[in-house]
Amino acid sequence: MNIKDSTNEPLRPANLRAYQAIIKRQDGLRTSMKAHKSQGIGDIVHLSNQAEKLATAKKILEEAYAKLESQVSPEAAALFDEHGKTEYLQGLAEKDDNSPEAVSDNIVGGITGYIFGAFAASRESMTSDDFDEFESAVWRGFERGLSEATGVLEDFGVLDDSMEGTIGSTAKLSREKLVEWFKERREEFFGQAVSDEAQANVAANIVGSMANNGAVAMAA
Repeated sequence: MNIKDSTNEPLRPANLRAYQAIIKRQDGLRTSMKAHKSQGIGDIVHLSNQAEKLATAKKILEEAYAKLESQVSPEAAALFDEHGKTEYLQGLAEKDDNSPEAVSDNIVGGITGYIFGAFAASRESMTSDDFDEFESAVWRGFERGLSEATGVLEDFGVLDDSMEGTIGSTAKLSREKLVEWFKERREEFFGQAVSDEAQANVAANIVGSMANNGAVAMAA
Protein backbone atom coordinates (compact mmCIF):
# COMPACT_ATOMS: atom_id res chain seq x y z
CA MET A 1 0.00 0.00 0.00
CA ASN A 2 1.42 3.35 -1.01
CA ILE A 3 0.45 6.43 0.97
CA LYS A 4 0.79 9.67 -0.95
CA ASP A 5 0.37 13.22 0.30
CA SER A 6 -0.86 14.88 -2.89
CA THR A 7 -1.39 18.23 -1.16
CA ASN A 8 2.20 18.43 0.11
CA GLU A 9 0.73 19.29 3.50
CA PRO A 10 2.10 17.73 6.69
CA LEU A 11 0.40 14.47 7.60
CA ARG A 12 -2.24 14.98 10.26
CA PRO A 13 -1.68 12.94 13.46
CA ALA A 14 -4.34 10.34 12.60
CA ASN A 15 -2.87 9.75 9.14
CA LEU A 16 0.63 9.78 10.53
CA ARG A 17 -0.27 7.04 12.98
CA ALA A 18 -1.77 4.96 10.18
CA TYR A 19 1.33 5.48 8.06
CA GLN A 20 3.64 4.58 10.93
CA ALA A 21 1.61 1.44 11.62
CA ILE A 22 1.98 0.28 8.03
CA ILE A 23 5.71 1.03 8.00
CA LYS A 24 6.17 -0.86 11.25
CA ARG A 25 4.35 -3.87 9.88
CA GLN A 26 6.34 -3.80 6.64
CA ASP A 27 9.61 -3.45 8.54
CA GLY A 28 8.73 -6.52 10.58
CA LEU A 29 8.05 -8.57 7.46
CA ARG A 30 11.15 -7.21 5.74
CA THR A 31 13.26 -8.31 8.70
CA SER A 32 11.80 -11.81 8.62
CA MET A 33 12.59 -12.04 4.91
CA LYS A 34 16.05 -10.50 5.07
CA ALA A 35 17.83 -13.80 5.63
CA HIS A 36 16.31 -15.14 2.44
CA LYS A 37 17.23 -12.27 0.12
CA SER A 38 18.90 -13.45 -3.08
CA GLN A 39 22.20 -12.32 -4.47
CA GLY A 40 20.51 -11.13 -7.70
CA ILE A 41 21.10 -7.97 -9.69
CA GLY A 42 20.27 -4.61 -8.14
CA ASP A 43 17.58 -4.45 -5.51
CA ILE A 44 15.51 -7.33 -6.87
CA VAL A 45 14.52 -9.73 -4.09
CA HIS A 46 13.83 -13.30 -5.02
CA LEU A 47 12.15 -15.52 -2.43
CA SER A 48 12.26 -19.26 -2.89
CA ASN A 49 9.12 -21.24 -2.13
CA GLN A 50 10.58 -22.27 1.21
CA ALA A 51 11.49 -18.69 2.10
CA GLU A 52 7.98 -17.57 1.25
CA LYS A 53 6.55 -20.25 3.49
CA LEU A 54 8.88 -19.25 6.30
CA ALA A 55 7.94 -15.59 6.03
CA THR A 56 4.22 -16.35 5.75
CA ALA A 57 4.21 -18.73 8.71
CA LYS A 58 6.20 -16.30 10.82
CA LYS A 59 3.89 -13.39 10.05
CA ILE A 60 0.74 -15.43 10.70
CA LEU A 61 2.08 -16.50 14.09
CA GLU A 62 3.28 -13.01 15.04
CA GLU A 63 -0.01 -11.33 14.22
CA ALA A 64 -2.15 -14.12 15.66
CA TYR A 65 -0.40 -14.03 19.02
CA ALA A 66 -0.29 -10.24 19.14
CA LYS A 67 -4.04 -9.95 18.58
CA LEU A 68 -4.91 -12.90 20.79
CA GLU A 69 -2.90 -11.56 23.68
CA SER A 70 -4.46 -8.12 23.29
CA GLN A 71 -7.97 -9.52 23.67
CA VAL A 72 -7.63 -11.04 27.14
CA SER A 73 -7.84 -9.00 30.30
CA PRO A 74 -4.78 -7.11 31.59
CA GLU A 75 -4.86 -9.36 34.66
CA ALA A 76 -4.42 -12.42 32.47
CA ALA A 77 -1.83 -10.79 30.20
CA ALA A 78 0.35 -10.09 33.23
CA LEU A 79 0.55 -13.86 33.84
CA PHE A 80 1.64 -15.01 30.38
CA ASP A 81 5.29 -15.48 31.29
CA GLU A 82 4.40 -17.42 34.42
CA HIS A 83 2.48 -19.85 32.25
CA GLY A 84 5.21 -20.60 29.76
CA LYS A 85 4.96 -17.94 27.06
CA THR A 86 8.71 -17.44 26.64
CA GLU A 87 9.49 -21.14 26.57
CA TYR A 88 6.67 -21.87 24.13
CA LEU A 89 7.65 -19.16 21.66
CA GLN A 90 11.31 -20.15 21.89
CA GLY A 91 10.31 -23.69 21.04
CA LEU A 92 8.41 -22.50 17.98
CA ALA A 93 11.47 -20.59 16.75
CA GLU A 94 13.37 -23.86 16.58
CA LYS A 95 10.79 -25.61 14.41
CA ASP A 96 11.14 -25.70 10.64
CA ASP A 97 7.81 -27.23 9.64
CA ASN A 98 5.84 -24.38 8.07
CA SER A 99 2.97 -26.38 6.61
CA PRO A 100 -0.59 -25.20 7.36
CA GLU A 101 -1.03 -28.24 9.63
CA ALA A 102 2.04 -27.36 11.68
CA VAL A 103 1.33 -23.61 11.84
CA SER A 104 -2.26 -24.27 12.94
CA ASP A 105 -0.93 -26.60 15.65
CA ASN A 106 1.40 -23.83 16.79
CA ILE A 107 -1.38 -21.25 16.94
CA VAL A 108 -3.78 -23.51 18.81
CA GLY A 109 -1.03 -24.75 21.11
CA GLY A 110 -0.34 -21.23 22.36
CA ILE A 111 -4.02 -20.45 22.81
CA THR A 112 -4.77 -23.61 24.76
CA GLY A 113 -1.46 -23.44 26.60
CA TYR A 114 -0.03 -20.27 28.09
CA ILE A 115 -2.88 -17.95 27.04
CA PHE A 116 -5.61 -20.11 28.55
CA GLY A 117 -3.43 -20.94 31.55
CA ALA A 118 -2.95 -17.25 32.30
CA PHE A 119 -6.64 -16.51 31.78
CA ALA A 120 -7.72 -19.31 34.12
CA ALA A 121 -5.21 -18.22 36.76
CA SER A 122 -6.59 -14.69 36.66
CA ARG A 123 -10.00 -15.97 37.80
CA GLU A 124 -10.78 -17.14 41.31
CA SER A 125 -12.84 -19.95 39.79
CA MET A 126 -13.61 -20.66 36.17
CA THR A 127 -17.31 -20.22 35.50
CA SER A 128 -19.22 -20.92 32.32
CA ASP A 129 -19.49 -17.17 31.76
CA ASP A 130 -15.71 -16.81 32.15
CA PHE A 131 -15.20 -19.56 29.59
CA ASP A 132 -17.59 -17.82 27.21
CA GLU A 133 -15.55 -14.63 27.67
CA PHE A 134 -12.34 -16.48 26.87
CA GLU A 135 -13.82 -18.10 23.78
CA SER A 136 -15.09 -14.78 22.48
CA ALA A 137 -11.66 -13.20 23.08
CA VAL A 138 -9.95 -16.05 21.23
CA TRP A 139 -12.13 -15.79 18.14
CA ARG A 140 -11.80 -12.01 18.03
CA GLY A 141 -8.04 -12.16 18.40
CA PHE A 142 -7.55 -15.04 15.99
CA GLU A 143 -9.58 -13.53 13.16
CA ARG A 144 -8.07 -10.07 13.62
CA GLY A 145 -4.58 -11.51 13.69
CA LEU A 146 -5.22 -13.48 10.52
CA SER A 147 -6.65 -10.41 8.80
CA GLU A 148 -3.70 -8.33 9.96
CA ALA A 149 -1.15 -10.86 8.69
CA THR A 150 -2.87 -10.96 5.30
CA GLY A 151 -2.86 -7.16 5.17
CA VAL A 152 0.85 -6.97 5.95
CA LEU A 153 1.73 -9.45 3.21
CA GLU A 154 -0.50 -7.59 0.77
CA ASP A 155 1.02 -4.21 1.71
CA PHE A 156 4.47 -5.65 1.11
CA GLY A 157 3.43 -6.86 -2.32
CA VAL A 158 4.16 -10.56 -1.75
CA LEU A 159 0.61 -11.90 -1.35
CA ASP A 160 0.02 -14.24 -4.27
CA ASP A 161 -2.35 -17.14 -4.91
CA SER A 162 0.01 -19.59 -3.25
CA MET A 163 0.29 -17.54 -0.06
CA GLU A 164 -3.45 -16.93 0.00
CA GLY A 165 -3.94 -20.68 -0.24
CA THR A 166 -1.52 -21.28 2.62
CA ILE A 167 -3.25 -18.70 4.80
CA GLY A 168 -6.67 -20.10 3.94
CA SER A 169 -5.63 -23.66 4.78
CA THR A 170 -4.00 -22.55 8.03
CA ALA A 171 -7.13 -20.63 9.00
CA LYS A 172 -9.44 -23.56 8.23
CA LEU A 173 -7.38 -26.04 10.22
CA SER A 174 -6.97 -23.65 13.15
CA ARG A 175 -10.71 -23.02 13.32
CA GLU A 176 -11.49 -26.73 13.26
CA LYS A 177 -9.02 -27.45 16.05
CA LEU A 178 -10.27 -24.56 18.18
CA VAL A 179 -13.90 -25.63 17.76
CA GLU A 180 -12.98 -29.15 18.90
CA TRP A 181 -10.97 -27.88 21.88
CA PHE A 182 -13.72 -25.56 23.11
CA LYS A 183 -16.29 -28.32 22.71
CA GLU A 184 -14.20 -30.81 24.72
CA ARG A 185 -13.29 -28.36 27.49
CA ARG A 186 -16.89 -27.17 27.84
CA GLU A 187 -17.98 -30.74 28.51
CA GLU A 188 -14.97 -31.44 30.75
CA PHE A 189 -15.30 -28.31 32.88
CA PHE A 190 -19.05 -27.79 33.02
CA GLY A 191 -20.65 -31.03 31.86
CA GLN A 192 -22.14 -29.25 28.87
CA ALA A 193 -22.48 -31.62 25.92
CA VAL A 194 -22.35 -29.54 22.75
CA SER A 195 -22.61 -30.86 19.22
CA ASP A 196 -19.95 -30.08 16.65
CA GLU A 197 -22.46 -28.00 14.73
CA ALA A 198 -23.55 -25.98 17.76
CA GLN A 199 -19.96 -25.29 18.78
CA ALA A 200 -19.05 -24.23 15.25
CA ASN A 201 -22.07 -21.92 15.23
CA VAL A 202 -20.80 -20.18 18.37
CA ALA A 203 -17.60 -19.27 16.54
CA ALA A 204 -19.47 -18.35 13.37
CA ASN A 205 -21.78 -15.99 15.27
CA ILE A 206 -18.87 -14.22 16.98
CA VAL A 207 -16.89 -13.84 13.76
CA GLY A 208 -20.00 -12.92 11.79
CA SER A 209 -20.75 -10.13 14.25
CA MET A 210 -17.20 -8.83 13.82
CA ALA A 211 -17.52 -8.89 10.02
CA ASN A 212 -20.85 -7.08 10.16
CA ASN A 213 -19.27 -4.38 12.30
CA GLY A 214 -16.33 -4.04 9.92
CA ALA A 215 -13.90 -5.28 12.57
CA VAL A 216 -12.41 -8.00 10.39
CA ALA A 217 -12.46 -9.29 6.84
CA MET A 218 -13.20 -12.98 6.78
CA ALA A 219 -10.41 -15.15 5.46
CA ALA A 220 -11.21 -18.18 3.32
